[in-house]
Amino acid sequence: MSATPLRAPFAAALRKVGGEVHDLADAKDPRAPLVEIARSLLPAADASGERPRADVDRDPGWARLPIAEIAREAGFEAIDPAAEGSGAVSTLARCALGITLADLAVAETGTVVQLSRPWRPRSISLLPPCHLVILPEDRIVGSFEDLFSAAEAEIAGDPGWMTLITGPSRTADIEKVLTVGVHGPGRVAVVVVR
Repeated sequence: MSATPLRAPFAAALRKVGGEVHDLADAKDPRAPLVEIARSLLPAADASGERPRADVDRDPGWARLPIAEIAREAGFEAIDPAAEGSGAVSTLARCALGITLADLAVAETGTVVQLSRPWRPRSISLLPPCHLVILPEDRIVGSFEDLFSAAEAEIAGDPGWMTLITGPSRTADIEKVLTVGVHGPGRVAVVVVR
């Protein structure tokens, strides 16, 4: 099955669990809409007057989409925690936004998949209060069976990690009251591109 028919079920499943989906796969130039989407993720201004920080993973796929420039144009200071020394986790904890390129996604559940990569700290999708994911439409698979087939070579190799992200972080551990954003981002926005 091609990715195009999977965009709609992916979007419906992710929205059902509180995630945001922006389908720009048919946009000739997704840059301007991406700036607006990133701008919508800006936190409320604080008294310091500093620009909020956005960590952009160093995925080689950004060569065709200048996401760090887009983040700056939206009002963020785009940073690379790896370039800031050994304090990557503390740097990420001070970021308002983590931006990643998805490795895969599962249409039936609206799940974004991040695999172990040397250019992507695992915490980029966990520590900032907002996570912006850019998802090339050809990386959407139908089911978890399809996911494991597509990622088989990578997950069978050296030990690494696989993060499955299905909407904003949520828990009902405390008195069975649903709380969003406790164990990860309270807001997850996925932008589907060609």
